[in-house]
Amino acid sequence: LIMDDGITCIYNGDNIVKLIFPEGKEKITTADLPANLAFLKEVVLPPSVKEIGEDAFENIGLEKINLENVEIIGDYAFIGCKNLKEIVLPPSVKEIERYAFEYSGLEKINLENVEKIEYCAFNWSGIKKIVIPDGVEVSVQGEEQAQVHNGVLYYFTEISNKINQACGLNTFGDHIKLNFMTEKYAILKGMTFDKM
Repeated sequence: LIMDDGITCIYNGDNIVKLIFPEGKEKITTADLPANLAFLKEVVLPPSVKEIGEDAFENIGLEKINLENVEIIGDYAFIGCKNLKEIVLPPSVKEIERYAFEYSGLEKINLENVEKIEYCAFNWSGIKKIVIPDGVEVSVQGEEQAQVHNGVLYYFTEISNKINQACGLNTFGDHIKLNFMTEKYAILKGMTFDKM
């Protein structure tokens, strides 16, 4: 079935299990999606899509999506997608916004080309280990108590919680290596963190 906006819906019985978006679309929003996507398993995006918008695929059964040419994964984009276990981020993805994968089933993600991770991006996801490449900006917005000494960020109280939430991990220990700090972001040196 092809909808008025050119989206192709593939059904299994009465349930939509696959969506194919038409070329020319640049941003996917909730307004683009048909109702009743509880059984949606796969989404195919054209190369024209640059952004997955806020709440776009919130709380659906999504298992597979191609993100070729996507640059921004918006706030809450995949929140609650329990069946989404692994996602391949192409080199085009530069920013992962707030709560993007919170409460998702995501267990594995490659952040090799990502430049910015907003707070709580992977909070309460299935990720147990994450590698943050050198130079990635991790949101610590609004935090005042931080001390930098010899390239190591020593943090107090809330700043640790913000960075923990950004990567969905319980703890980073007692210090974080970084290149430098701005008002809103810690610019990390490449590091690997394990969920405790």
